[in-house]
Amino acid sequence: MTHGNVHPSDECIAEPLPPDERYVSAKKSPERERKHIREYMASQAHDDAVMHLEKVTTEVVYGRHYDVWDVQTEAARWWVITLPTNLYSQEMFASMDMCLTFHIGLAARLLGTEEQQDEVARIIIKSLRRLDAASEALDSARDVEQFQAVGVMLREALLALVRDLADSSFVPPGTEEPKLGDFVHWSELIIDGLTRSPNLKDVRPALKRAAKDAWQSVGSLTHKTSSDETLASVCADQVRYVFEQWAGLMRAATGERKERCWVCDSLRVLKQEVGDGQFELVCESCGATVRSEGD
Repeated sequence: MTHGNVHPSDECIAEPLPPDERYVSAKKSPERERKHIREYMASQAHDDAVMHLEKVTTEVVYGRHYDVWDVQTEAARWWVITLPTNLYSQEMFASMDMCLTFHIGLAARLLGTEEQQDEVARIIIKSLRRLDAASEALDSARDVEQFQAVGVMLREALLALVRDLADSSFVPPGTEEPKLGDFVHWSELIIDGLTRSPNLKDVRPALKRAAKDAWQSVGSLTHKTSSDETLASVCADQVRYVFEQWAGLMRAATGERKERCWVCDSLRVLKQEVGDGQFELVCESCGATVRSEGD
């Protein structure tokens, strides 16, 4: 099959779906939604029939609803997340939480093409996996030492993100390049490099503060003898926020779409593939819809 999404190797065979307490009831998976997901999968994986699909959860972020579906086909297993609808290989994104974070960071904040999503995924997948490992450790942590260990893992996730994105082109001429372990200075350079657009000038200081605050909070979690679940959860949220913001900036740097609604002139226009080489443009502001062929 050929489409823009990352998919597992041809030799990957999905295991049978195990019972999962996260699954919502059938009442929350209405047939019209199931039909939409089946049609989407048919448009993306023409030769790979859907064997089973189930809505796992619906997350609300900044007023927008994201449905997460667990889809098993004959050859693989996928996460399918809506608004805009996209699929992700569970071989690459083993954790639903990591996949949702990636989807929101790329799709909700700065919409773009599937090719841009794939490019960002390839760049930061290693650091995303470190973040996912920290999240899993937090779920099972019970004592101070375990919460401190989560802090260490979150710190490593941030450093991995810097290693993934650090580029000498971000360093101003005549300035010494920071060491890769210098998260704060590298975060400032990376943010400067990703916010060169005049439209992003005013948000630059806030992005830098968020990165620095996350780094300092993680350090506090690592060393405090009173570290607990509340502190660890707050730190994890701060780090996820940095990942989401930077992923969105990367997406914009690879070519942000500027399409306006043909009815209300809004910039909140989504582009979704509907099969047979056709795309559907949907305005989130007024609901206007139109189909087009190709790009």
